[in-house]
Amino acid sequence: MKPIFTSLLLVLLAAPAAGGEPSATGGTETFPISSQPDTNTLPDEGEVADAVDGDITVGDDAVELVEAAPPEPQFASDTIEEIQRLTMAGAPELALDLLGEAQASYDKDPEAWRNFERLRVEILRRGGRWERLIAHLSGELPSTLSLLDQRWTQSVLATALVAGQRGEEAIPVLRGLIWSDSQLSTAERMGWQRLLIRAYEQADLLDEARMAIQRYQQDYELQDDDWTIERARLALRVMAPEEAVALLQDVNTQNAQVLRMIGKLWSGATPPEKIVEQAVSLGVDKNIKEGLRREAWAVAAEAADMLNSREARIAALERGLILSPEPGVAPIIEINADALWDAYVKYGERLGNQEQLIVGEDEAWFLAASNRYDKSPVQARALFAVVARQAFREDQADIAHWQLASLLDQRVPSGGKLMQALYLDSEHFPTPDSIPPAVRYLLVNHVLAIPDIPLASKLVRGLEQAPEETDPVEWHLRRARVLLLGGAIDAGIDALQTLFGGRASGEYTLDRDRVLQVVFDLQTLGRHAAALRFFHQLSMLEASEQARRELHYWIADSLSAMGRHADAAREYLRSALLFDPYAADPWAQTSKFRAGEEMVKAGLYGDARVQFQGLLNATRDPGRKAVLRNHLQQVELLERGTESRGLPQSPLTER
Repeated sequence: MKPIFTSLLLVLLAAPAAGGEPSATGGTETFPISSQPDTNTLPDEGEVADAVDGDITVGDDAVELVEAAPPEPQFASDTIEEIQRLTMAGAPELALDLLGEAQASYDKDPEAWRNFERLRVEILRRGGRWERLIAHLSGELPSTLSLLDQRWTQSVLATALVAGQRGEEAIPVLRGLIWSDSQLSTAERMGWQRLLIRAYEQADLLDEARMAIQRYQQDYELQDDDWTIERARLALRVMAPEEAVALLQDVNTQNAQVLRMIGKLWSGATPPEKIVEQAVSLGVDKNIKEGLRREAWAVAAEAADMLNSREARIAALERGLILSPEPGVAPIIEINADALWDAYVKYGERLGNQEQLIVGEDEAWFLAASNRYDKSPVQARALFAVVARQAFREDQADIAHWQLASLLDQRVPSGGKLMQALYLDSEHFPTPDSIPPAVRYLLVNHVLAIPDIPLASKLVRGLEQAPEETDPVEWHLRRARVLLLGGAIDAGIDALQTLFGGRASGEYTLDRDRVLQVVFDLQTLGRHAAALRFFHQLSMLEASEQARRELHYWIADSLSAMGRHADAAREYLRSALLFDPYAADPWAQTSKFRAGEEMVKAGLYGDARVQFQGLLNATRDPGRKAVLRNHLQQVELLERGTESRGLPQSPLTER
């Protein structure tokens, strides 16, 4: 290895992972899951390209586009203000539900409809919900939209398609906008033409993109930095690095730095050693956008590959993968999980050849990797990867995967996020259940921290045994709750039953309060029959007097939801009077009141009157007295109605 590159390699390997310095314990760190913008205002349509990426800016005259779009929302409406408050409080789904209910009909009030539609677009854009926005604009709009409103919705649709990496679908939408018969402002046409160029790039229609750029340059003769960067990016896509470098000669933005490095690397104008040094400098700079830092690490990885430095390439790929890509921008140099897998294996094979290891003799590979665990962790990961991918026995491959994942999880800053990329974003593992179980145990904790409950639910399916050095009760409770909240309700019920089975066999004891939280989830999901079964099993555990009263109350709640009102009334009364037939404490009063309500539903009007009257006699609070008198009046009316129809007064037919 060249002496100059030895020092550069050390710089690369020592470069801190994105998002912060390594922790003292070598643990993982948390990074933003998304780099979507979080703004309280909806961008003007003249800034349509800015909603897609940071490279394109339409210009100061973009304000002209607003004239062709629906007016800004009038936030005087109480409903719109409430929707905004819900969004700011972190409840966008609730806000969208309210918006859907409150949005005026376009035919009756077009202006009000536009105000709500603007707000809908703002909420979905801010959350990066491009697919949902696309679905809405593709099929849920009124058929009577004016030409101006159609143009606005189509413009937003095109923006969402490009932001969602669906450039091929955006092309006909943008062509229709550009070549429509409508009178377009210059800013409108410029914005759509630029977005069309990006759509061509995403669709890999590079010749069309080049022609569109030439046409755009002829039409407007622009020389601004953003436009120059777009031209240079396309030049690199068609393998014209010298042209890209020439275009960027006088541009000094961060975007230009990354593209210039690529152009000089590919053209040979700058040696790979120097490119590695420049790319590392950008990659560790926290003042640069995350997507650009990811691209810088990709450049470093490619330069290291040209130098045949496997270890430096791995180090760069690992650091790049934990960073989020620039939204809506197709990178010039791709960086993905499978590239890292391939880099691991190639380096591991080289090390194996040096050690004269034979594929299939897994123990020798494990020993070689273990010997490097502390001093050369990148080499250890590479050796484990070879066994993981090439072992003859599946159980040996699973052990190697676990060793690799554990090494990432415990020894690499932000290793949890890197582990997620390797196993959740790789073509080698098309579904969660194709990931080795030992790795899934490690992944679950990180996925829950995001949190991504549906994905966590898929990961824990089939993991019936608690991992080593883990409290089995804690594991089964967590697994049951994740399955329930992830929609696998029957599997969650089975997981909870496994927990009770372990208690019955004496394997472990249960924490009643923690189990109750999972049973409450069942009630929330409407699975009351299953909840009752677990409540009755919990009743066999030792508990305080108050805990037993509470259990009867929860049982009554489920019985009531099942329509078994007489049974529910009995359980509420048991909760009230379990240890004292004359109890009048707050818990007893609440339980008696609920019992009275269930008696009314069961047609037991005389018993209900006794409960409400007793509570009325025992309270001094004017508000409670008013409520109880109202209930007594309702009972009296119901009794009269029953007598006038000649019906029995106490039908017990719920069973």
